[in-house]
Amino acid sequence: NKYFKTWSTNLVASTPENIQFNGVTGMYKVVIDADAAVKSITVSASPVNSWNPTNVYLVGTVNGWNAATAIPMTSLGNGKFEYTVALPAASEFKFLGQQSWGDLDWGNITADGNTGYLGPKGSNGNIKFDGTGGNYKISVNVKLGTYKIQPL
Repeated sequence: NKYFKTWSTNLVASTPENIQFNGVTGMYKVVIDADAAVKSITVSASPVNSWNPTNVYLVGTVNGWNAATAIPMTSLGNGKFEYTVALPAASEFKFLGQQSWGDLDWGNITADGNTGYLGPKGSNGNIKFDGTGGNYKISVNVKLGTYKIQPL
């Protein structure tokens, strides 16, 4: 492959510009190091084994960061959840797949703001609300890995 010097063992060279995944079906984390001296791609199993969890909970400044009392969100099906809440200015939060600090922990992997992309536990930061406070609908699509905060 002309783009990568090294890749993980679950990848094989296919055509001159393609790499084929030969691992088992599941959810994976893909890491690309584009540094000219490295040029590597690594695909490793994700602790998140489902894009469609039964429940998603909101934890953060709105509940004192207490995972045991994380707020259940309403399931819309197909990995989509939403919740309406009064958010104070400078609120921060994450999404959990259980009411504990377990493997299903999603946070922001992009710049701060009211829309963004989710990353799994160990590869994310807090979602930082960018607003003056008020009532908002928080939507998350675990399947697509996106979230949105909208004023009501």
